[in-house]
Amino acid sequence: MDDVLSMEELEVLIADVTEKIQNQIVHHNRQGQLNYYISQLPIDYESSNNYIQEKEGKILVIGQSQVRKKDFRGIASSLGIDSKRFDLIISYEEVKRFPFNRLAYSDHYDYIFVGPMPHKVKGLEDEASIIAQIENNPDVYPELIRVLSQSGELKITKSSFKRALEENII
Repeated sequence: MDDVLSMEELEVLIADVTEKIQNQIVHHNRQGQLNYYISQLPIDYESSNNYIQEKEGKILVIGQSQVRKKDFRGIASSLGIDSKRFDLIISYEEVKRFPFNRLAYSDHYDYIFVGPMPHKVKGLEDEASIIAQIENNPDVYPELIRVLSQSGELKITKSSFKRALEENII
């Protein structure tokens, strides 16, 4: 038989479980899997499923690229993706100055598309690179998508950007 918890122990347990569930809801929302996650909970949430939408939020494209911003928007539009969904940080200096710590626990972006960038950037914590920091903390950051050339090199070109969109968004 289970022990009965004191009110203080029960409050701590409820706080811990609530925090874990909140983190899972944020994580599954970022992954576009909130409907599935909610359906797995042992409670009736059918009426609230009407309010849950798939990912249609902002996409941050960050990393050094020679592609013009209007070309990124044109590629997105050609695939039926609203070009207004994109924030583009593609110059070396912009990337270097971008405050990556603002991305933590933010629901502003659904995805972060990354290309080549400096190793030393604002907001880098204990990891070797900001890419590692984001990949190693999926419950903290939006989903990270590496934009890769055909040879697997981190590189944002028109074709690698289009391929990343086709494989991950549409």
